[in-house]
Amino acid sequence: MDYQASENDIRQTVQDFMAICEYIGANEPRHTACGDLPSKACFEINAGLSHPQKDAKLYSQMPQYDTISFLFQMLTDTALVDTKNNKGSVQLAGAYNTFKELNIYSKYIYIFLSWMRHMDMDMLYPRKYTFMHGATYADSVIYEIGSQEQSTWITRDPNSRFSFHEGILQGLMSAQHPFMCHLRALGVIEFNGDYDRQNTEYGISIGKMRLTPLGIGICKACETRRLTWVNKFENAKFHYYHDEDTPKFFENVSDFYANRPGSNGFFKPFEAIMPDGAIDIDGINALLFPDSGHAKDTTVFELKVELHGTVNIIQAKGTNTFSQLHKTILSAFGFEEGPLHSFFMNGVLGSRHKICDPKAGLPFSNKILLGKASLRVGQQIIYLFDFTEKWVFNITVSDIIENASPANYPIVIDSYKQAANSLRSMQGLTF
Repeated sequence: MDYQASENDIRQTVQDFMAICEYIGANEPRHTACGDLPSKACFEINAGLSHPQKDAKLYSQMPQYDTISFLFQMLTDTALVDTKNNKGSVQLAGAYNTFKELNIYSKYIYIFLSWMRHMDMDMLYPRKYTFMHGATYADSVIYEIGSQEQSTWITRDPNSRFSFHEGILQGLMSAQHPFMCHLRALGVIEFNGDYDRQNTEYGISIGKMRLTPLGIGICKACETRRLTWVNKFENAKFHYYHDEDTPKFFENVSDFYANRPGSNGFFKPFEAIMPDGAIDIDGINALLFPDSGHAKDTTVFELKVELHGTVNIIQAKGTNTFSQLHKTILSAFGFEEGPLHSFFMNGVLGSRHKICDPKAGLPFSNKILLGKASLRVGQQIIYLFDFTEKWVFNITVSDIIENASPANYPIVIDSYKQAANSLRSMQGLTF
């Protein structure tokens, strides 16, 4: 199917994304203990979306809004919003001004690839519903949509249960209402609000949907840019698409590296479905792949780690894992290993934006490299050690050093006491 996107095809996706941003910029709402938008903000944003949630109530919390929670998580994961500041509010980050300057086509490609690149699919699409890794499931859905040749309405078979034997799209309509809302927010599918409600463990099913021309076109572009290869989370790789594996979809290794995420060549299939010259590759790359080049031995992150007035300055390579950082922190502060830990990457204790102990959840701290976590100077991170005692450490990314001197990183380069205005004990906090 030959397809070229028009502004009408992508307008709703871009408008909804920017509506959330503009609301945050105008109101700077205080975030909840989990780092979410408050109920009032969600209710007001919902009213202006292309497909507002009809059963929304003023007291409905953000996880009850499929589209808002999806797009807000994307904003947080891509650092377009800041939830760690003295006001305790959600604010637009400086990167949003760069995004705002992009043309509408570049904005859409940024949004779509942000979903593919920066969002943890295992958190978005839990295995209890998909019966497989979230990234593998999402990749399979994209591949199935891209294999279609025409935009037609599909009716759900009422006798179909969630099973790949029944077909991926039938299973999607029967059991994955949140995923359906995400695909609609991205302009890949359309359906109306007349859901078939059934009292099943899977919740709401969709009676009828249409694969849009945009959806088929963008999913075809993903045939050589598979989600399981593009996604930054190690758990997305599953059995294939590791950087060390034999490159797939390319004739040789040089072609692979010329087209990998963060390169200009990566955008070729997406450029093909947009008007000539419509995609600002440099602008998108600056936002979408801020971590490109940091996951290497010569890049060092300098971290200020504080607990109850004691500060240790730690340097770690881009190729160090968060698990290695965890062990260095414990050693520096005189703790022994054993209890579980988590890194809350937006600086909000108990938020969903975290990197976890391998025994506590996904993504695993022993798989995620510091250089692949989109760290930025000034970023605030909460490190929680021991879920019973709740030792809460403040981490600040104080510097990113390129071409650093060789050393056995991570290392502690300085220790000192500071004034007693550090983070208070979080004993008794539940989340």
